Amino acid sequence: MGRPLFLRLIMAALALGALTSAAGASVAKPRLGVSVDGDGRVASRDGRIDCGRRCSARYRSGAVVSLGATPESFFAFDHWSGGCVGTSSRCFVSVDGAKTVRAAFVRRTTKVALTVSGPGTVRSDPAGIVCGKAGEQCSAEFPAGTSVTLSTTPESGGLFGRWSDPCGVGAQCSLVLDRDIELLAAFAHEDPDPDAPLLTVVPDGSHVTSDPPGIDCPPTCQAEFPSGTVVTIQGDITKWNGLCVGVARECAIILDNSDGTGTGGPPPPPARSLGLNVSVAGPGLVSAGGGIRCGRTTLFDCEALYQQGATVTLKATPGRRGNFVFWGGFCTGKKKTCTLRLTAPKTVQAVFRRRHR
Repeated sequence: MGRPLFLRLIMAALALGALTSAAGASVAKPRLGVSVDGDGRVASRDGRIDCGRRCSARYRSGAVVSLGATPESFFAFDHWSGGCVGTSSRCFVSVDGAKTVRAAFVRRTTKVALTVSGPGTVRSDPAGIVCGKAGEQCSAEFPAGTSVTLSTTPESGGLFGRWSDPCGVGAQCSLVLDRDIELLAAFAHEDPDPDAPLLTVVPDGSHVTSDPPGIDCPPTCQAEFPSGTVVTIQGDITKWNGLCVGVARECAIILDNSDGTGTGGPPPPPARSLGLNVSVAGPGLVSAGGGIRCGRTTLFDCEALYQQGATVTLKATPGRRGNFVFWGGFCTGKKKTCTLRLTAPKTVQAVFRRRHR
């Protein structure tokens, strides 16, 4: 005998209510969306987010999601915006509501620094370098991934001799720039001096040595070498002049004619500076002496340079309706201050969560 009609209606209503409740629970999970500008990827540690343009996933309310930004070749991570701000490549997002995070990647720049010796000039295509007897534009920056061709032009009575690595042999050198590069180029003479030429170095306050040995200046600032010897001189040099022209740290000379070289009077090297990068997620602000003031209401003052060995104290300040949750990266724990000693470049993340009413 079947169930009464009114009982069947009640059971059907209960079943429909359960389905509606389950659907509502699913919809209630807030959505975390990610978009990417430039060439790079953003991925979460749990694997639910991984994209190079746009993706999203739903999380239980209050979940903390770790996002990491990884640049593609020739690009660098620049900053987060939206639900996370800052310049650290990792960000922790508290999904206490629908959130959208944007990651921006920019093309890196690479620097070519050159020193040229002897009777000739090196030029670059694209333009930027004219280094040697005809000019002292011996360094230039190019977008990473640029194909650069360096061409040599000997003066009257000169001929091109050799490149340093990573260039090979020949009068031209073509490179695809994926990093900063220092190059040495040396010209020789068509009519070399058969006697042992004398190399004279004017150190102008720097300590300069040679390979093969002979120059150790001061005090030994002159030496003779067999004609045609390739002599590499090095020191605390910021600019070469005389027989060598350029800004690379060394100079290679094909010594086949008596001549000299000077250093141009370099200043003492500056103290090394190290970067501190911060990212912030949620309603709060991270600040520190030296210029860091990072949060949703700031203009991305999320990085600063400090002298090596400097001690930096970071302070986490929640917004009016926020709570500080924890630090990540080189800071750990839940205290609102973190003190770091800058012995290397460092990144720090801070997570704030919206306070429940």
